Amino acid sequence: MQHYFSLHQQLLQSVSVRPNYGVVVAFTSPTPRAGVTYVVKSLATELARHSEKRILVANLSRLQQFGAAQSLQQQRGDLRNLWTLEGELEENTSQAMVPRESHIAIWQRNAELRQASLEALQMSFDYVLLDCPSLKMSTAAALLAPLVDGIALVVEAGRTRRDEIQSAQRTLELMKAPFFGFILNKRKYPVPEWLYRRL
Repeated sequence: MQHYFSLHQQLLQSVSVRPNYGVVVAFTSPTPRAGVTYVVKSLATELARHSEKRILVANLSRLQQFGAAQSLQQQRGDLRNLWTLEGELEENTSQAMVPRESHIAIWQRNAELRQASLEALQMSFDYVLLDCPSLKMSTAAALLAPLVDGIALVVEAGRTRRDEIQSAQRTLELMKAPFFGFILNKRKYPVPEWLYRRL
């Protein structure tokens, strides 16, 4: 959990600079199935447990489908300051009549809509953690670069190749993303305490 603690501290510092305006951090990966959703939920849980801040975990695909105006899911478990926006559209919603792809296409083409969606969330939450698809599968995270406070890149230990990591980092740099750094996920061996202290 050391990497979550470090990112947790970065986020706390960001919030202290703008106490009345939430911080938005996007999480993506170079390739699919690196565990972005797991990382986002784990970090959100740590933030909720160790602060009184209002925290939202938002699946970007869900946000693209119908924006920030829809009601959020019920609060999760005993963490009263943690909300989620995830899963698929319900069949009985009015938007089910419109193909999901059209909502996503509109959201991706319209920079003002993207900005308005995020600003609406920032007014209601201290932390907005966006669970984004991999850069290999979607340009969504790159499109958010000018609008978010930071982007973290989740790397799968033993699977994500060096060239994939470098390519993803170059993509974010070209979009002038405020890069928070890498999170190594699915590591199968512990890192000794002495090495943590040197990082």
